[in-house]
Amino acid sequence: MAKSRKEDKAARAAKKLCRKIIHKLPAKYRAIDLDALDSEIDELCLRYQDHPAFATHLSKRVVPLLALVRQAMQDYQEDSSLIIPIVQEAYYALEVLPPMRIMAYLLRLPGVKHIFVKKVQEVTTSTYGPKNGFKIEGTEWSKRRARFDVVACPYFEVCSLEGMPELTDVFCTSDEFFNDLHPRVHFNRSETLGRGDSRCDFEYIWDDDQEK
Repeated sequence: MAKSRKEDKAARAAKKLCRKIIHKLPAKYRAIDLDALDSEIDELCLRYQDHPAFATHLSKRVVPLLALVRQAMQDYQEDSSLIIPIVQEAYYALEVLPPMRIMAYLLRLPGVKHIFVKKVQEVTTSTYGPKNGFKIEGTEWSKRRARFDVVACPYFEVCSLEGMPELTDVFCTSDEFFNDLHPRVHFNRSETLGRGDSRCDFEYIWDDDQEK
């Protein structure tokens, strides 16, 4: 089957990210079979190109990490419990911490507290809504507090379908960096789908009265 333009572009980006991650891995894990890795990425992109979360979430995060972890497990004959933390550390350094530093700067701009919940609501509904494969319930948007439950998540869905539900926790844990961005911003979550719960219970608070 011929590749679609969307699939081909997504596959190229995923392959590029994988190579960046490999470059940051310990030397022992840099001899990944790149041809086999590329084939795995192509197969995953073909399989999920019509998924509503493909362009915004799957192709940028799940596909490259799933393919890379799977190939490293095969090349080094090691379990996912050993490979995932190594890949996770490199992935965070490249893809999670840089935007979090930008977010930390933006949260310190004057007047941000007045639009904080509004922005959380906008991002949640536009990027993590039904059109991107998520199902959200129990939303509450107040002046300084936002809370909602994610009861269906494409990260967990696809990782589970591919036989690696434990990979979901890499993406769950990356959310928790938000709790360190600003002394008045509190991020709370006691349950996640990726850790075996029935929902991901998100809560964001801008606390005017207390600092952490």
